[in-house]
Amino acid sequence: MKKKKELTNEEIDENIFDMCSTCSTTDCTGLIPANPESEAAMESYEELYPFRPPVINIKDCPNADEHDPK
Repeated sequence: MKKKKELTNEEIDENIFDMCSTCSTTDCTGLIPANPESEAAMESYEELYPFRPPVINIKDCPNADEHDPK
């Protein structure tokens, strides 16, 4: 099996920044004052401001085999 490249802390940080669209830790503060009562309400919030992290396939992540429970 081909060995994957070990990522540096800087590369890990860059991957996280590329994945998330927030620009600060308080960027979404106050967006959702209470838990949405339905999936439709959650989707409405998402249309206003895309705050959820993207869904990615764990197999596409570097070093994923290190975290794979067997």
